[in-house]
Amino acid sequence: MREPALALPQRAAIERMARREAAAQLLPALDAAVVTVDVLECPTCGGGEEASRASPLAVRPGLTVFGDVPDPTAVVGPAVTVLGCEILTPRALLPALVLRHHDGSPAVWRTRAVAWAQSAGPGVDRRGDVEQLIVELAEEEAESDVALAPVGGHRLPPRTSPRALVLPASTRLNPAAVGLRESAPPAARFLSPHLDGPQAQLYEKAYRGSLLRVVAAHL
Repeated sequence: MREPALALPQRAAIERMARREAAAQLLPALDAAVVTVDVLECPTCGGGEEASRASPLAVRPGLTVFGDVPDPTAVVGPAVTVLGCEILTPRALLPALVLRHHDGSPAVWRTRAVAWAQSAGPGVDRRGDVEQLIVELAEEEAESDVALAPVGGHRLPPRTSPRALVLPASTRLNPAAVGLRESAPPAARFLSPHLDGPQAQLYEKAYRGSLLRVVAAHL
């Protein structure tokens, strides 16, 4: 049986999102950095700060320090909002740590999973509208394209939106949020830790294929 094809708008959107994550993974690592992590309760599973603190793999709420920072409280770093049910790798935070506004000030970010959770108004479930949401998130993420480009100088373009930027990074399900034992690292999900099923697997296959091709081309 032939695998169902993705519609062109979704395929193009997935390709753009994968290229952004690839560019983000190729950013230069910093010797030392500080980031403030805010944890949002997941509207799907209810995972919040307690779940985030329960997993050794999840980033901790509050001030997170990478490397040797003599006085972290004196450093003004970026802020990233995550869901309590998701796990991010340290490299996933690189865009937040490296990319800055034109004046050099840090930016405020939210994960793709947070953006998905916030895309619906009260009482509105967007889980059945994944295809359109992928296109919307791909467009919203475009704000970081210039800064991610090799010639962009890691500076974000001027913006007027009060919303946090969307972090171009995959996520993983935090087992503690759904009552599972911590074992092998959960599989990566490019959009949300709760996105699953045959159609979601098709999205993931297209995403992983694009991501690996771009990263391999730069090695």
